[in-house]
Amino acid sequence: MTTLNATIINLRRGVDLLAGQANVDAERLGYVGLSFGGYIGGILAGAERRLKAYVLLAALPSMTELWDSSDLAFAVAMRDSLSLEQLDRYIEVTAPFDVIHHIGKAAPRQFCRLWKELNDTQRNC
Repeated sequence: MTTLNATIINLRRGVDLLAGQANVDAERLGYVGLSFGGYIGGILAGAERRLKAYVLLAALPSMTELWDSSDLAFAVAMRDSLSLEQLDRYIEVTAPFDVIHHIGKAAPRQFCRLWKELNDTQRNC
C-alpha cells in the first residue's frame, strides 16, 4: 500500500469517527486542504461520498505535470537529481494519483478550488 492510499484510508476513518459522534451533524461535514492537503482532498473527493463540501486551496491538479515540466526551483532540482529513466518511472508510477483522475468521480458536492496553473491562476468557487 502506498503512503497516499494509507492517507486516504486514514482520512476516511476520520470521517467515520466524526460521523459517529453524537454532537456532530454528519450531514454537514466538509474538507479543507491547503497545498498538498488540497491535492489529497481532490483524491479523497473521488472516494468519500459523505463529505458535503470541499475547499481545495493551492492544490495542483497534476503532480505529473509539475515534475515533468515546471520551472519551479524544487521541481527542476528534483528532475536534475534523477536520470531520465528514473524520472520517467517516477512519473509513470505516480501519475494515477493525479487529482484530475479522481475529482471527476466525486459525487455532486460543493467545491472551491484555488490553484496556480503554469501560467495563470484558476479560481472556481
